[in-house]
Amino acid sequence: TSALADGASVLLPRHPCTGATLGLIEALAAELQRSQPAGRPPHCIFLLSPVAEQGLAHANSLPEWLDPTRGSRACVPALPFAFESLVAEGRLVCASSGAEIRLPIPAVVIASDPSLRIGQAAGLLEAWRQPGTGRDALLVLTHTTEDAGVSGDEEHFARLLAPFSPMKRIRLLICVLDTRATEHQAARLIHSIRPKMVVLPPAAGSPARLSAPPPPSHVEIQGVHTPVARMIDGVPLQVAPERTFAVASLAGGAAESLVVRCLPSGLRVAHASLLLRQDHASGLRLVLDPDPGPAA
Repeated sequence: TSALADGASVLLPRHPCTGATLGLIEALAAELQRSQPAGRPPHCIFLLSPVAEQGLAHANSLPEWLDPTRGSRACVPALPFAFESLVAEGRLVCASSGAEIRLPIPAVVIASDPSLRIGQAAGLLEAWRQPGTGRDALLVLTHTTEDAGVSGDEEHFARLLAPFSPMKRIRLLICVLDTRATEHQAARLIHSIRPKMVVLPPAAGSPARLSAPPPPSHVEIQGVHTPVARMIDGVPLQVAPERTFAVASLAGGAAESLVVRCLPSGLRVAHASLLLRQDHASGLRLVLDPDPGPAA
């Protein structure tokens, strides 16, 4: 919304008929309406794709593939999306290409394809970046690919935008919506950080509370063996520590400040706020906390 307020258009290269894109349209429409000043109509969203209209028409007929909140509306019955009302109010316009309509300035455009090699988004980006005939715009990249990193690889996006350089009038915002890792990306991540263990979430449909976690197996990635364990809801996952205990000495000032009490069980306890420090000469030491806080 800040880009629109500055007069810049917004371009989001997306697959037009995925559940994430359909949900994104509703979220953008709600935010544009909320942020628009009173008395002024909210900005319109343009969905550009040869299958845009068909995709919206079929979205309401497949609620079982949507998120639980929208899927539950099919049992009411109620439509999971409100595209009909957005179109009727002029807040959502579908077109096969940008040549069919005249895009206002500024405009919010969701166009295919996130690869920026085919589709309407590539054509708009090429036109908007031209110094004389283009327009100020914000390019929002929300999609990554198999060879990119889990949260968006800078080298990947540099290759993606190489044909459109320079983009002097277009600002870039990278905001990957789906951060789930593919098998290839997970293998790259494990190999790069070398974790001591990989913990997986519970398997879908597994008997969560009927058995203990199985012993960790191992995965081999480029010759490196990494133990893998799967969590089970409600069952603690036991991880063996590298060492069972460490001995730390108590500094003189810290020891003098302690008020030791004896519990009925015979256990001697004291309440203290201490810091654990590593001293190369004397090893681990407990010292007084200079800022213990009100709970100390």
